[in-house]
Amino acid sequence: MTTNAVNMGEIMIAEVDGRGRVQLSRPLREVLDILPGDKVRLTVEKIAAKSGVQENPLSAPEIPALA
Repeated sequence: MTTNAVNMGEIMIAEVDGRGRVQLSRPLREVLDILPGDKVRLTVEKIAAKSGVQENPLSAPEIPALA
């Protein structure tokens, strides 16, 4: 079974299959210039830098949920 690992806007960044393998979405592979089968180590900061995101999304202030 596949589970969404991280979502940024409407672009799925990665998904993890039942065997612990991570597959990047096609748009992200193209942005990062990664070919299928490449073994890579990515951090949120590397993904943000390559995709042009200026602010670290993990450091954004918490937004309270609407009741």
